[in-house]
Amino acid sequence: MVEPTKKVSWFPLILLSFITGGSWLIIYAIYYFIFKSSECPMCGAKNLKKR
Repeated sequence: MVEPTKKVSWFPLILLSFITGGSWLIIYAIYYFIFKSSECPMCGAKNLKKR
């Protein structure tokens, strides 16, 4: 049994933060906490079902 986790996409986050002067961080934070789904830390599967 493994616990599903959310992973931060670091490269696009840092790149877009430099390009937009940091205003992208607010948009990414909203996306991360509301829309980003958890995934399996071992295989990366996104459709996890509770059994």
